[in-house]
Amino acid sequence: METQVYIFDNLIRKIMNPYNVILSLTFTFFLTLTAKLSNTSLFGVSLLFVAVVCLFMVVDWFLGVTSSVCIQGQKFKSKKVTYTIIKFVTFFMWLFFVNQARFAYKDVAYISDIIIFIQIFVLILIALREYSSIGENIEQIWGRKPYWFSLIDSITDTLEKSFKNRLKDKIDKE
Repeated sequence: METQVYIFDNLIRKIMNPYNVILSLTFTFFLTLTAKLSNTSLFGVSLLFVAVVCLFMVVDWFLGVTSSVCIQGQKFKSKKVTYTIIKFVTFFMWLFFVNQARFAYKDVAYISDIIIFIQIFVLILIALREYSSIGENIEQIWGRKPYWFSLIDSITDTLEKSFKNRLKDKIDKE
């Protein structure tokens, strides 16, 4: 009986270790946040997707600055920050205006479908371009681009060609 108490006591001590508790609370917080963000929308788009694209933009900016300053020996220029801010503003303006167009043409079925298609496809392309840019910066810093980034580059190119062809077909039908 004493062995069972010792095993149980030892198990409780390991589970209640402050590091394990903090890790568990952090993991729970991020899972809850992810669930809330995926069910919330911003301008008709999942807030989780918007957050991922914004994270890609910040990581791309950070790696781009690291690449140019540390690897290429260039001076840090405020233009890089300005371009990133313009990228954010443009991204959110795109979300806002497309959402407004969706509401304006919600009664016209084929226009509404075209707007939704364009919105989703362009947002996916923006996310993939940011991801590809992160891969290019990684290649400049470490001299080699990981496989996943090369794969995403080829997928992005294929999707861009497909988008152009589908948009042209939809316009020709009208």
